[in-house]
Amino acid sequence: MNFEKYKYTPAENIEQEKPKPGLLRDEVGPYVEELADDLITGKTCIIQTRLIEKKYLPRRWKISEPEIKEIVLHGGLRQALNINGNWLDSQLQRIQRNFDPYAENHVPLSQSQEQYLRMLFGSLYKNIYYFALREVIEKDSVWNKENKHILSKSGAGLAYPELAYMIRKAVPEIMRIYKPVKKVGFRTIDEPEKMKRAAIQEFNDHKKEFKILKQKDLSRLKLYFLTVGKERRDFVGAVIQTIIIRIENKKFDKTKLYKDAAKICPEHLPFTKKAHNLI
Repeated sequence: MNFEKYKYTPAENIEQEKPKPGLLRDEVGPYVEELADDLITGKTCIIQTRLIEKKYLPRRWKISEPEIKEIVLHGGLRQALNINGNWLDSQLQRIQRNFDPYAENHVPLSQSQEQYLRMLFGSLYKNIYYFALREVIEKDSVWNKENKHILSKSGAGLAYPELAYMIRKAVPEIMRIYKPVKKVGFRTIDEPEKMKRAAIQEFNDHKKEFKILKQKDLSRLKLYFLTVGKERRDFVGAVIQTIIIRIENKKFDKTKLYKDAAKICPEHLPFTKKAHNLI
């Protein structure tokens, strides 16, 4: 179903056909109208953005209202409106950037900074009445009762649930590849070539058992240049990064990806004091 309607309007007729202000409703539900330029055709058009009320999300995703609030705080939903249909995006996203672990130049918050921003967010969240329906639909497949124990463990899960879901699927397969890579050893000068051959061999021997990992994800020699003492972190983080680039066309910091992977999949990446100090 197409929830975004584009009404193309010649530039000279825009004055006569301006978008209607505020919230509108029809048989499908609430929506707002805005003017925009189509980047492909260059034409000016009126965009109708379909909305969903905030109160319906806990029932839709089978999670609690406080969990919805944490998802929004971390950037899991970024398009919000008040009861009159006015966008709150700019104020909301200024706060969300501070809680997004993958935001560019992200700096961890002090306790007092976090308390202050949470207070500001609490006031803003009370004024949120609607979210963009398209954005909610995009998250429907990952935010559900079955996945919430995975997604709520990490910053990636709250801000990018589809990313956390991918990590959950990928880590067991990556660790299966890592075992023969580790057996090669990390001390000889030709180790990257040997490790790559071991990884490709393991993949080819059990190809049908790998659901998310592809051979091309293991083909870059750069993956096998590993820091002594941090081999697991470097390898797992880099392969996760490669998979996400292939599927989502997004690049995230590999060390941050490994940290999230360790929270999401502790049974495959068990926490140790030594490993923690090496991150």
